[in-house]
Amino acid sequence: MLFILLTTGCQQQQVTLPVTQLITRQPCNVAVAPCFVSGSDDLQIQVTFNQPVQALQPFDISLVMKATDAVQDITAAFSMNNMQMGINRYRFIQTTADHWQATVTLPVCISARSDWLMDVAMELEDRQLVFTVPFEMRKP
Repeated sequence: MLFILLTTGCQQQQVTLPVTQLITRQPCNVAVAPCFVSGSDDLQIQVTFNQPVQALQPFDISLVMKATDAVQDITAAFSMNNMQMGINRYRFIQTTADHWQATVTLPVCISARSDWLMDVAMELEDRQLVFTVPFEMRKP
């Protein structure tokens, strides 16, 4: 009984941050040209794939923004409409004050689909910002 009390007291409490959905301007196919995302507080994000996207081939993704709040973490996960593509969450690394970059590799879709969604989550000190960027992968 004492063991249960001791281990329960050591757990950290998870803080849930409020989530704000950002708007991806349409039309958007980031595999062809940069896409732009905006928020209600003048936040503008440019999303760029730095080379053509192919399954099982690494490629770089850049996010350029002038954030008014300090961004603590950015991750991206990839899926398709009505299709889970396994665990594929990638973390962006801050390279300059306004630039974040990640190198990712997409899995092969056995259904031969190429309509991908990149779900991005940005963690700030007091909230989380999320947005989705669609793209079409080049077929071999």
